[in-house]
Amino acid sequence: MPENSNPELKKGGEYILKESKYCSHSYYVVVLNVTEKYYHLQYENGNTEWVEKKDFQNNIIVMEDISSFKIQKEIKKSVEQVFENCPLCNGNGRIPDDNTTSGETTCPICNGSGQRLKTSIIYG
Repeated sequence: MPENSNPELKKGGEYILKESKYCSHSYYVVVLNVTEKYYHLQYENGNTEWVEKKDFQNNIIVMEDISSFKIQKEIKKSVEQVFENCPLCNGNGRIPDDNTTSGETTCPICNGSGQRLKTSIIYG
């Protein structure tokens, strides 16, 4: 009978482990795969290893299952921008200017685009 009574690790699970009850160092792993006899683990430094379940049960202590505490690392957001015609140039991008030879100048509000941002909507 093994000294430890560890829970069965689950694929995708995240755990804090220790090598023995006398070891002060703990480490974080993610279970990449589970077979009948092995765990495929990824350590916090990025290294991966196949560990035999029997050896794992005898030599490793599961300190905590932190799968439910996982912090989402990246939140994907989409931004929808709504534009409207510029109120000064009415979407033309140019306004009358008697001081120029062409009689027009670039609109200072829309910088010649003819559009201005009305609103930004962020979906997350």
